[in-house]
Amino acid sequence: MGVRSGSDGGEFLASDVVSSGSDRLTATIAVGTDPYPATFDPANQEIYVPNYSSNSVSIINTTSNDVVASVTTTSGPDGALFDPLNGNLYIPGWTSNALTVVSGRTNAILGTIPIGDLPYAETFDPGNGELYVANFGSNTVTVLSGSNGSVLATVPVGSGPDELLYDGANGRIYAANQNSGDVTVLSTGANSVIGSIRAGALPESIELNGANGDLYVADQNSNEVTIISGADDAVLAQVPVGTAPVALAYDPQNGDLYVANQNSSSVSVFAGRSNTLIASIPVGGSPFALFVSPDNGRVYVANSGSNSVSVISGATNTVIDTVAVGGGPVSLTYDPSLRSLFVSDSRSGSVSVITTASPPSNGSGGPPTLSLWVEILFAGAGMAGALMAIRWIGVRSKGGNRPVPAPRSPPVEIPEDGNRPPSYTSPGR
Repeated sequence: MGVRSGSDGGEFLASDVVSSGSDRLTATIAVGTDPYPATFDPANQEIYVPNYSSNSVSIINTTSNDVVASVTTTSGPDGALFDPLNGNLYIPGWTSNALTVVSGRTNAILGTIPIGDLPYAETFDPGNGELYVANFGSNTVTVLSGSNGSVLATVPVGSGPDELLYDGANGRIYAANQNSGDVTVLSTGANSVIGSIRAGALPESIELNGANGDLYVADQNSNEVTIISGADDAVLAQVPVGTAPVALAYDPQNGDLYVANQNSSSVSVFAGRSNTLIASIPVGGSPFALFVSPDNGRVYVANSGSNSVSVISGATNTVIDTVAVGGGPVSLTYDPSLRSLFVSDSRSGSVSVITTASPPSNGSGGPPTLSLWVEILFAGAGMAGALMAIRWIGVRSKGGNRPVPAPRSPPVEIPEDGNRPPSYTSPGR
């Protein structure tokens, strides 16, 4: 375990000025080559970090910040999904067209499952225990049984599916298709397509507003966010934002939605209650991942171009701190028990650990504690709330803050026979 004292060579923008806030870098952990978005297993308090070019997963104990194991996977691991029902991890291999299944209890490999071409995004339905994997190259979604790993269905979707989202309120899976510029809607009951929604150019990320059920799609090449009604899947609006929006995060504490704009180095803010744009916040270079803390009311932004994490106050929507991390940060994964944020640094082969600021006292009007949020979400919102609570404690690979794929610059349509996951071009490579 090492401690960093500065950035990894990237240039800071004016908005990267470091403040004296209480978010601080406490460790840097060496992992494999090209670490990708990680996931957290709260049962064993371990972080699983896929290393794309090392064909491995580094397993980090979040208490000691040490790598306790390294597991060999199929080639090109580009994500990880934790199944809280069976305790297993599912790791897609971009170049192997298969999933590696790892036991969260023993960290042993349980097997591999052949699926479609160029598998990437994953999601989980806690109602039926089934897993969904988007196959970017074969334009399909594979449905797997969580109980035995068998393939239950292979569902055709649009061209280049790159992001999946499960909506527990309506029991649907939404697949954002980069190359066809649309969103395919799947019924989890029948595992069949029930509709297609036109989005903007190169839909890159999708997020749910837990308060009103609306969906938000970041359209990278048309520089807008498509807003979809969760009630009837109708397009409500397409709102211009910054250049190359690539990540979204919803904050249930203030009801706002945050949009990371990679090429304009900014974060756009929507008022989730009215779906109106209320702010544009300058951050570091090439922002690419977002995380909303359930504990301290802050929003964390991984700036892949300036090797930093910007910290935004959810109360004022201004940057209040900046933390230098390793090279090319592309994802943020949270351990709520320690209030630790783990940052995958794609260019430096490391994971930076940020100890986040303490939460305000509830008596002073600060946000509820994590345990209270989970209680509220489970009790008040049924299965949809349960899934949001799961996402908030960081057990989804592209959920919680739903870490997004590593950045592309400039944004272009990626051919289906590409040799990297659809959004992968590390800045400075």
